[in-house]
Amino acid sequence: MLHQHQPALDPRESHHRIAGPIDGLSLFLRHLPATRAPSKPGAPRVVLYVHGGTFPSALSIAHRFDGRSWRDGLADAGYDVWGLDFYGFGGSDRYPEMAEPAEDRHQDALTGRDQRDENSLDAGPRRAGPAGRQHDR
Repeated sequence: MLHQHQPALDPRESHHRIAGPIDGLSLFLRHLPATRAPSKPGAPRVVLYVHGGTFPSALSIAHRFDGRSWRDGLADAGYDVWGLDFYGFGGSDRYPEMAEPAEDRHQDALTGRDQRDENSLDAGPRRAGPAGRQHDR
């Protein structure tokens, strides 16, 4: 897959790609090392930030408000901070389907049903899901 270039948000930041569960697609991680050693000797202290369903790591843990991010605070407290971008977010590869025009997509993401098949809507009990969408129980 073609990887999108991700700018470093801090001069100390490094970028990494790892194989994910989908063959041929990789996941993107950004790393900010601890700015000081932990107060207690022993194993390194590590935080892995996994973003939610709206913003990649650059716009969540690494985003700076008034010049400082949550990630900066963790690094200053002695943590190595890693931010993972899920497929389709930030620097991670996109699902191949994301390159297709939306009007060519007919499969419902929650049910896997072809939305053009009117009979598929009568396939059993349903309940409201996220944003009022209907899906099987």
